[in-house]
Amino acid sequence: MWPDLTRHHHPQGFENMKVKDVLAWSSEKATHVVTWSSEKATHVVTWSSQHVSDALCVSINVSCRKKPELFDQPGGVVFFCILAFSNVFALLVLISVVGGFVTRLLDPAAAFARTLRDPRAHAFANMQREVLGKTSLTVLVPCYLPNEQLIVKSTIAHLIHNLEYSFPFRLIVCYNTPYPIAFEDELRELDGYVYANGRSVQILKVEGSSSKAENLNCALLSVDTEYVALYDADHHPDAHSLLIASAHMAARGVACVQGSTYLRSLPNFMAVYINAEFFVTHFVFFPAMQFLTSFGIFGGSNALWRTAILKAYQFRHDVQTEDIDVSIRSSLDGRVKISFCPECRSGELPPRTFNDLYRQRLRWALGWDQVTLQHMRSIGSSTELNCAEKAGMYYLLPLRWALLLSGVANALVAPIVASAWANGVGGELGGPIETCYAFSFTTYATLFAVAAINAILHEPRQRWPAIIAFQLTGAVYIGWNLALYFISLIKICTGADSEWVVTTRAPDVPSRARTAGLAYLHPSDTCASSPRPELSTPMQAAFAMSCEKELVEKYNAARGEVSDPPIPML
Repeated sequence: MWPDLTRHHHPQGFENMKVKDVLAWSSEKATHVVTWSSEKATHVVTWSSQHVSDALCVSINVSCRKKPELFDQPGGVVFFCILAFSNVFALLVLISVVGGFVTRLLDPAAAFARTLRDPRAHAFANMQREVLGKTSLTVLVPCYLPNEQLIVKSTIAHLIHNLEYSFPFRLIVCYNTPYPIAFEDELRELDGYVYANGRSVQILKVEGSSSKAENLNCALLSVDTEYVALYDADHHPDAHSLLIASAHMAARGVACVQGSTYLRSLPNFMAVYINAEFFVTHFVFFPAMQFLTSFGIFGGSNALWRTAILKAYQFRHDVQTEDIDVSIRSSLDGRVKISFCPECRSGELPPRTFNDLYRQRLRWALGWDQVTLQHMRSIGSSTELNCAEKAGMYYLLPLRWALLLSGVANALVAPIVASAWANGVGGELGGPIETCYAFSFTTYATLFAVAAINAILHEPRQRWPAIIAFQLTGAVYIGWNLALYFISLIKICTGADSEWVVTTRAPDVPSRARTAGLAYLHPSDTCASSPRPELSTPMQAAFAMSCEKELVEKYNAARGEVSDPPIPML
């Protein structure tokens, strides 16, 4: 609407104004009208131009207006600082993963493992077997009854007959039970038996024990050999694993060699996923951790120790993970070196249900947090560690929380923020933030590549998809660990961290052994009319093996398979 000129009155009245005043007044008002009209026209043209540009941008991606960048916003700078902090740890992960992979390729034990798989090097491998298997050895198998009564006898048979080592070792089964059970009589019948290969079994009931730590401490008192190997009651190590561990110990001069673990039974999707997790953890993350910190960790099973050194440290029964505790205590002394050797492999059984898995992982998280809170103050005051080793120990204990948080920022927070900004404002993230995203993706791609190469080298093809799936669901895995550590810290702060829950294992279903192609019996299968194979005369042994072979054929026939030779019990 045009301005109303009649409401602007001159003090002397419009009719009494001189001509030149009227002209001046009219000129001024005309200028205002022209200026107002020009402004309105400019607004109309600008509005039309913007709408035309938006239409062109939507239709043919031309003449698009520049939208605000996240980095230019006040909250964007804070987000960038979080990503930059996270990428410091991403850089450490990137360096350690590549370094750990290259170091493993140059490991003499890895070369020995490749020799064992190469038929052209059969003679050389046999010579190495004889040399490496001569060191005196004792094998310890801690056991909790009745939880493990269905699986321990299978483990004894496997260790006695399938584990390659020329020294005739003694196998000590050290167990505890809250109440007497009939299965103890079966175990006692094995006590003192010497097998044809010279290996013997000792059954040791630890009275008053309520933990694996107390069982091991008691058994170690009777060990007088140079080496001692530890296996859980469900572990079936690969045939060459002990020789590979011996080669690694001789080459590195360490006090302990910690091998890797896989699941020898995969009854469901949960077990398949756990098996993929174990593979990536043992072949990628543990070597990376050792490369960066110079420290390894004893995992409680499938480990080879120098006996004198292990005897110097008592396992603590008042912590959730006695293996992690003894690792940190011995490493803080500066005299004990533990080394990872993924090629030394052993198969275990998966937790029976998801609830069992949750309890197991929560116990692991509690154990790590307990050890961290108890020992992190001792790192700085240690006189046995140099500055680099102290930094490595800090990275191993308190900084693992920061490492987890950096993973949460990169894998969970960053994608959510980027998606929300793109869908809401539609602008770009900004150069610095995009650089952080690119570096995080580079680290992830490197992890994926190293895991894939290891899978090609060490896993059968049918297990590759599970490893790929585990890598692709890394964000879910990080969220799962965040929840576990959050619950763990709450329990510690409230004093609810003392309860120890035994992990119930899935049944030991028949499966083909990875190393020898042997079939295992289901624990529910029995030879009802046969004598105990462990009490054997030659006739009883033959009868027991025949019965065992019949059971294996029965099971494999149900699966439509040809039977492999059974594990001989004698």
